[in-house]
This record gives sequence, C-alpha cells and structure tokens, in this order.
Amino acid sequence: IPMKDFVCSSTVGYIQNKCIIDLNQQEEQQKSPQLTLTIMPQRDDIVALTCESRVHHDIYNEMLDAATRANLQLFNLMKQAVVNQLKTVLHVL
Repeated sequence: IPMKDFVCSSTVGYIQNKCIIDLNQQEEQQKSPQLTLTIMPQRDDIVALTCESRVHHDIYNEMLDAATRANLQLFNLMKQAVVNQLKTVLHVL
C-alpha cells in the first residue's frame, strides 16, 4: 500500500497570553483554552480540528497557527525518520 502522506496532530493551549504546544498534565488541568489540529501536510488537508472552549478569533488564529507550525515540524521529523529507515533497509539489501 503506497504511503501518500503523514497524519500529524498537535494540541495547543493558551496559558498566560501564550500558546503552549504539547501540554503536560499540569497545564491541561488549568482549564485554559485548548485546540487540537490534525492534518495531512502534503495534501494541505485538515483531518480534525477541535477547540475545547470559546476564544476570541485573534487567539483562535494564534493557536491555529501555532498548531500548524508544530505539525509541520512534526511532519519534517517523521519524513526524515522514514527516509533514514529506507536508506538503512536499502543499504542492507
């Protein structure tokens, strides 16, 4: 089965006027706004998007931008790991 894209997901919280990526348990318990974005970056598709509370549209856009940047970084790391693994496998063969 050909692999056509990756699925990347990240959660962003808005705590003390800052976007925080990949919240820990303590940060999650603060009842601050949280946004989870799941994308397929090569297709530029949003797979899922949830926001746990009401937020002003400026804050929402800031959180969405932070989640998008985090997912693109995750995509680059995942893509590089797959490429490295393929190089290893092909070298062995």
